[in-house]
Amino acid sequence: MELRLSRCTVRPWREADAPSLALHANDRRISVNLRDGFPHPYKLADAEAFIRFAVSGDPQTMFAIEVGGRAVGGIGFSLRRDVERVSAEIGYWVGAAFWGQGIATEALAAVTRYAVDTHGLTRVYAVPYEWNGASFRVLEKAGYVREGRMRRSAIKDGRVIDQLLYAYIEPDRSGGRPGAGTVKGAEVEPYVTVENIGSKARSWLERIRPYNQHELKLNAAASALLVVDMQRFFLDPASPTFACGAAAIVPTVKRLIEAFRRAGRPVIFTRHVHHPGDLDSGIMGWWWEGKCLEGSPESEIDSDLAPAPGEKVVFKHRYSAFYNTDLETVLRCLKVEDVVIAGVMTNMCCESTARDAYYRDLKVFFPADGTGTISEEMHLASLLNLAYGFAFVPTGDAIVAQLEGGSASVPAGGGRG
Repeated sequence: MELRLSRCTVRPWREADAPSLALHANDRRISVNLRDGFPHPYKLADAEAFIRFAVSGDPQTMFAIEVGGRAVGGIGFSLRRDVERVSAEIGYWVGAAFWGQGIATEALAAVTRYAVDTHGLTRVYAVPYEWNGASFRVLEKAGYVREGRMRRSAIKDGRVIDQLLYAYIEPDRSGGRPGAGTVKGAEVEPYVTVENIGSKARSWLERIRPYNQHELKLNAAASALLVVDMQRFFLDPASPTFACGAAAIVPTVKRLIEAFRRAGRPVIFTRHVHHPGDLDSGIMGWWWEGKCLEGSPESEIDSDLAPAPGEKVVFKHRYSAFYNTDLETVLRCLKVEDVVIAGVMTNMCCESTARDAYYRDLKVFFPADGTGTISEEMHLASLLNLAYGFAFVPTGDAIVAQLEGGSASVPAGGGRG
C-alpha cells in the first residue's frame, strides 16, 4: 500500500527509516500523547525493533508518514475481532518539526478511507487523552465525530485520566440511516450542493425567522460587498482544510460580485494568509494544524471569483477582516454604510467579520446562501446568532434585486430552487 497525498506519502515502514524514526519519535511532546509501548527516550534500537514488528504484520496495518523522502511520523489501525470485526482503532503521530502543516489530517483521512475500503469496516475510532486538543481538531477535520468521554479510563505517567471517544462511521449504502462521519477519502460529503442550496436556504430562513426581525433596506449607493477567503485553501476538495459547503455558494457569490460591479459599488476581497516563518500565526498556529502560507498556490482566490484589476484585497491573519488590517479605513474613505458579507467559513471568518462590522455601526447583510462552512449545524448556528444580534439574513438574490432597484426592501425569501 502506498498513498501519495498532497502533503505527504503514507507507505509501509522500511529498515532504512530507523534513524529518521528515532530522531522524530524521541520527543516527550509526542510520547506523552501515546501509549506506554511508545518509549521515551526513543533510541535507534527502539526504532529498529518497531519496524521489524510493523513489517511482520499480516495484514500490514502500521505505516510510515513520509515527507521529503523521510519518515517523520506514523499511523496505523488495530483491527477488532469476533463480533467487533467491522471496527478498528486508529492512532497517529507526526514529528514536531512538521506540526501545523495539515499532514496529520491528510494522512488520517486517507488511511481511514483505506481501512474502510480494504477491510470492510463500518467504524474507525480513536481515543485521544483528555488534554490532547490538537488531536481533537485533527480528528474533527478528518470527519470524525466526538461520541463521548470515557471517564477515568486510562492511566498515563501515574495519573488516572479521561479519554475522549471519536469515531468515523461509514454511511450505510443499503438505504439505512447514514452514520455520523462523512469522509470519502480526503473529501467530506457536503451538507449542501449547488442543486439544493435554494431549498436549503429557504429552510434555514424559516428556522431563523423568529429572530430575523431586523429587516434592513439596502442603501445601494453606500454599500459594499466583502468576499471573505474564497481561496483554494478552503475550496479545493483535496485540501485538508476543505470547507465542504463552499462549492455550493460559488454561484451565489459570483452573482453578488457581478451585481456589485454592474452597480459600480466596491467589491473587496480578503485572503487569510500566514508568513512561512510563522511570524504572525500566534495562537492560531497552536489551535489549527494547517496554515495557508502567503505566496502559496493554495492562498490564491478561486479563479471563478478572481478580483478585477483595481479591486481591493485585504490580507489578514485572524478570523475578522477588520483585525489589524486597513479594511475600516477603506470603508470609511468610500463612505460605506452597508456591507454584504459572503464567503467562508460562515461560523469563523464571516461571522467574526460581521460582528466587527456591527461594532463599527455598519449595517450588515449576511446572505444565507452566500456563506459556507463544514457542517449544517455550524452554518445554521451562525445564522441564528447573527440574525438575533448582528445582521439581517436574506438570500443572495434578494440582495441583488435590491441593489438593482427591484424592490423597496430586502425580503428574507426569494432564493433560487
